[in-house]
Amino acid sequence: ALPISSGPAVDLCFYLAVAQGALDPFPGPCCRDAGYNIFSGCWMMLTQEMKIINRLGLHARAAAQLVKLANQFKSEIMIEKDGELVNAKSIMGILMLAAVCGSMIAVQIEGPDAEEAMTAIKQMVDDGFGED
Repeated sequence: ALPISSGPAVDLCFYLAVAQGALDPFPGPCCRDAGYNIFSGCWMMLTQEMKIINRLGLHARAAAQLVKLANQFKSEIMIEKDGELVNAKSIMGILMLAAVCGSMIAVQIEGPDAEEAMTAIKQMVDDGFGED
């Protein structure tokens, strides 16, 4: 038998995650703790705004660094600037954003390693891509 949530209602999210093979029912951590979202049937999306601080912005070298980092993760990673949303694993997409110094970008990550990816990308952006 599958474990039942300790709350007032059965944790349907947990059961859906188990049924889809996303979680092992034993010992069965709560799917909310694992980032599983019952409504979309996928991982919860993390979103964080970041400011481009390096003098040259997201030029070719910085974009290549970002793409290389993004490709180390299983999660889907998207970057939005001024309403344009691109795949962070595509150098052409990143360059199309034309993100100069001072630009604000929104990083959206969905997947099993989303938290680790967000931490790594934020560190890279906050460090100015190792420039200046």
